[in-house]
Amino acid sequence: MRILAALLVCLALPAGAEVALDLPVGSVETARVLDDPGRYRLPTGQYTIDRQPAKVLEGRVLTRAWRTPPETSDTLSLLQLIRPQLAQAGYETIFECETAGCGGFDFRFNTTVLPPPQMQFDLTDFRALTARRGTNAPEYLSLLISRSARGGFIQAIDVAPGGARDIPLAPPERPAPPEAAAADTPGAVMTQLTNAGRLILPKVRFPEGSQTLDEEAVLSLQPLADALSANPGTGIVLVGHTDNAGTLTANIALSRSRAEAVRRVLVERYGIDAARIEAEGAGYLVPLRPNTNDENRAANRRVEAILR
Repeated sequence: MRILAALLVCLALPAGAEVALDLPVGSVETARVLDDPGRYRLPTGQYTIDRQPAKVLEGRVLTRAWRTPPETSDTLSLLQLIRPQLAQAGYETIFECETAGCGGFDFRFNTTVLPPPQMQFDLTDFRALTARRGTNAPEYLSLLISRSARGGFIQAIDVAPGGARDIPLAPPERPAPPEAAAADTPGAVMTQLTNAGRLILPKVRFPEGSQTLDEEAVLSLQPLADALSANPGTGIVLVGHTDNAGTLTANIALSRSRAEAVRRVLVERYGIDAARIEAEGAGYLVPLRPNTNDENRAANRRVEAILR
């Protein structure tokens, strides 16, 4: 990636509260939120089957985000640009990962991410870095880099001294699934996607082992299709899910087929541009409920729309 010049991004805060970054020319700051005092769960490792390793910090928390020009949207190149700047500022990397190595879908939804349009997030291409400087009163920085058709997106969260401490962690509770009424209108669909980043398609349900949509499910996709038509710059990732019957490999394939079935309806019946919709499968790795009875297993056989 060719960087024509650099844009100095800095703000006069107390020493250590913010690291100044040189970003590609044409970069635009999209967000700046200062919480003092603030609290932040700093990711410290890859998402595992049931938890996101993290360190809970309290202090001066500054959250920033930038959009870089489309020609500078390669996530590895952006990381290679920023990484030495952090080292020069005295930061030591304590965790770094890329997409699947971070934990993919689960890492994204167990980590603080600003909502679009401030921070666009591609579940298939993102990088994360956690760094620390100092020992007696260490400062921390969490970096997320992703992209969209509009360009590269960078989020940096700086935590300065002022109350950093270790707090026992537990897996976060999964949000209750949205009610069916939440997807009844295009406006409600966009509100849910914008505020939560995800929308469970409430009437898209499958018999065990099936990937076929009935007519009720097809008709229920009208509000989502209308929302996409009214917002041509919006893209989504459809993520299919299964219950826990069968092997993980088979369920990953089945869940992806369920997402593809929804994608075909949106493209072929409702006329949405295929390039705006991706289809992925999570198998049984992200259940809404424990797979302990028929009702719970039926709820887990679903498709979610994720804002891209």
